[in-house]
Amino acid sequence: MILVDLRGLLRLRIAPGNYTLQSFRDLLVKSADACEKLKVLYLLTSSREWGEEDKPYSLQGMLRKHEFQLKKLGELKELATAYEDPETRQLVPVEYIAHLDGERQILTCFTQATSEQIRYTIEPLSGEIGIYHLWISPIEFDRMKNEILSEHEYTKIKAFYADRHPAVGFPAKFRAEFRRGFTYRGDDGKETLEELRYYYGVLPRYIDFSIPGVIDFRVHNRGVFHYIGGDLERMFDYSERAVDLMLQVRRILEHSKLEIVPLLTEKKELKIPHVVPWGINFKRTMDVHDAELLVEQLESTKFSVYDTVITEGSVRLDATVLDEQKNSVFMISSDEHQMVVSPRYQTTFDSFLRFYETIAENFDPDATCVTPV
Repeated sequence: MILVDLRGLLRLRIAPGNYTLQSFRDLLVKSADACEKLKVLYLLTSSREWGEEDKPYSLQGMLRKHEFQLKKLGELKELATAYEDPETRQLVPVEYIAHLDGERQILTCFTQATSEQIRYTIEPLSGEIGIYHLWISPIEFDRMKNEILSEHEYTKIKAFYADRHPAVGFPAKFRAEFRRGFTYRGDDGKETLEELRYYYGVLPRYIDFSIPGVIDFRVHNRGVFHYIGGDLERMFDYSERAVDLMLQVRRILEHSKLEIVPLLTEKKELKIPHVVPWGINFKRTMDVHDAELLVEQLESTKFSVYDTVITEGSVRLDATVLDEQKNSVFMISSDEHQMVVSPRYQTTFDSFLRFYETIAENFDPDATCVTPV
């Protein structure tokens, strides 16, 4: 037997062998008592395989770039790294057990690292081209919440964090112009969350669910599931539902492309650009002030907006957008109800997803990703 203790994080004894995702999950379920504070987090990736470590844009190359050391555990890998605590200046070791689903292009990571340790180690991968955290949109997060609550009559929300950005077009009865956040614990979390949403226009970032006699767990909108106690297999089921929801969005984004189509004529061959766009449907109606505010929000989240044209009357917003993090360029064209996004240069699903997240988190939480008609 070898001890895989994730340097104090995962207290499990795992025999050497060729583990699959299912066999590792089965082991965790059987050893749930040793899985206190277990977290499962998901990353969407463009990789179908780990790739070679000396290739900077392979998944393994990206992990090496971020100073992860990899060790094979069958179909899974142990990812070990460390960071310097900004307060104590001490080196903090952190480890994950990771599985790459090449077909769905999902990297699943198991850890008992703290939220702070996750933020300093694996979250920065979302800034790389071709990889992004499994962000759950506000509208899908709300649907998931309602689905969990409706499946079991006595399910409670025991804790949550919810906040509001002043630019979000979500109604609030009191002082909608102020940024605010609430952390709550109590047995009436379901009712309190609805009251805070109604009066203060806040949206949840994480929710702690308690299904009596079944499971207690936390869901974070950045694709992190935190096990608290009970039937661990049930948490895996809920996490897979979240993955399926976001894969539907990803398919829309990946269908968008810019390609050069050859056209043969009698005299020569012409190359015609063919653009397949994607769209964002707004629930709110955008006016000129909203359009100006949206441009400001994009620029505050590392999107550079160029050649901006905003017209009044029947409102139009047209602009070229550079994603400073992902180095992609695309065009946006919007009226009051829908924005059409057209690829121009090195666009990838993760850049589009980051853009969609920015719109939903800072402008319209009910915005939906669609294939434009």
